[in-house]
Amino acid sequence: MKTVNYELNVFPEKYEMVVNTTTYSPNDSEFNICRFCPETNPEKFKSTAHLIPEFTGNKELKHYCECDSCNNKFSKYERDLSLFGGIKNIIAGIKGKKYPKHIDKKNNFFAKSKLNTFQLFEHKPNDAIKIENGKFSISTDTQKFKPRFVQKALVKIALSLMDKDEMNKFKKTIEWLSVPEDEITTEEHPLFILIERETRKPLKRPVAMLMKKTKKHNSPEYALLFYYSFFAYQIWIPFNQSDANLDYNNFSFPLSTLVITDLENLKEAKFNHYHMTKLKKVKLTDEFESKLK
Repeated sequence: MKTVNYELNVFPEKYEMVVNTTTYSPNDSEFNICRFCPETNPEKFKSTAHLIPEFTGNKELKHYCECDSCNNKFSKYERDLSLFGGIKNIIAGIKGKKYPKHIDKKNNFFAKSKLNTFQLFEHKPNDAIKIENGKFSISTDTQKFKPRFVQKALVKIALSLMDKDEMNKFKKTIEWLSVPEDEITTEEHPLFILIERETRKPLKRPVAMLMKKTKKHNSPEYALLFYYSFFAYQIWIPFNQSDANLDYNNFSFPLSTLVITDLENLKEAKFNHYHMTKLKKVKLTDEFESKLK
């Protein structure tokens, strides 16, 4: 793998926000013209496509330039993004089409949320669920997911926010996105790194920010910052023609303070670093702890 250098405190100098979920406005010229494939038949736009996955709490922002076939394909990626969130998505109590559920067969418990209430059902006592010293904790595993599908779900959000005039730069990105088990992903390439920080309080409505490089720097032109539930994510948008001359032997990864900072206490927070290139299903240890009121 190429060496990746993380840079702190330079992101605001190198990048600016071009659009977010508050400022986004649909482009009428793209209505019923899919930006991910050549489809233009109005009869192929019957499904309701969302700009941001519905399971993250997005009910309002629709995507009118996404055909039924692409919407169906992308829903598979979004499912893996949801599974990647694990038990915390259930605890957050965010309703998509329906409330999420979590089944832990190893520890014999079942969890779900409904009407802002977290419900936990133990089939028999176990060490995964603890209430002690004024704290409630759960230790379980996420459901199995494909890391590359998670990354594709996030890249799809970025391309949905992207200005129409910029889309010509991302022809290879769309090709990559359109083939679930593609053959152009490079294993452990730095462009497929996902930065994740877990937050203390859940966000009921998602926030996405598309960031663009404004000054010369050996880093990709576009980054996506995405926040929902207990998570803050940062990714780069791969296969951008404008990034063709980047030096990956000396790659620089500016980290957004909005992702790696505990904004409640205004201090740098622990973050996770994942390579999201594998197609084999995996699962992660998933832990949650909270003080009892």
